[in-house]
Amino acid sequence: MIPAKNNGSVSMTPEDLDLLQELSKIDLCKEESAEICNDIAKILNYMEKLSEVKTDHVQPSSHAISESLSPLREDEIGMMIPTKEFLENSPSHISSFIKVPTVIE
Repeated sequence: MIPAKNNGSVSMTPEDLDLLQELSKIDLCKEESAEICNDIAKILNYMEKLSEVKTDHVQPSSHAISESLSPLREDEIGMMIPTKEFLENSPSHISSFIKVPTVIE
């Protein structure tokens, strides 16, 4: 699937959208399809503009913020609350463990 270019702008064909619907297992009505085609075309045009940015001298990174700009601090053991006092401040506990709501059933 390669989006078509019309007058320098990227567009989605109905066939492209049909393929995307099939691959993503979604079902859109005609009104939704037209709106989604338009939205995807806008996103692709924006990505096309981003690809024009000169990045030849930009070093690849694995994080948005460099570690040199935001260095990690060393872990330090501080004052610890006694277990009994800690459990007294919790809404519910079993033995020496805090009881929390079920997240995964």
